Amino acid sequence: MHNDDETLLEALDLGASALVLKSAPSDEVIAAVRRAAVAPEAFMATGLAEALRRRDSNDKPRLTPREAEVLDRLVAGDSIAAVAKRLYMSESTVKTHVSKVYEKLGAHNRASAVMAALRLGLVKSESVGHTLR
Repeated sequence: MHNDDETLLEALDLGASALVLKSAPSDEVIAAVRRAAVAPEAFMATGLAEALRRRDSNDKPRLTPREAEVLDRLVAGDSIAAVAKRLYMSESTVKTHVSKVYEKLGAHNRASAVMAALRLGLVKSESVGHTLR
């Protein structure tokens, strides 16, 4: 397990009861298992408070996983129809996701959404205009 904010927050978001590093002493692992057995809805991990503070102070918009997939396809240059086909969604659903992405990025069109995503580090510049087949 990696000791980074992304891994820690992903475990929290996915509903894990605890996150323990591979390098943790055995007594810490046992304590985490015991806490999870008693209170599975409570998340326990070293560094959680600091990771949450860093996340809350971050200016990046929080896209859902599906919104991020749609954004990646838009950045790659896919049309709405192509995104729908690739991600097995209706065009209407894709348009809804696109609308939410635009809103979260403060964009009014695809070009401004791509520029905002690049500026915020949500996508890499190598991804722009390159469809993944």
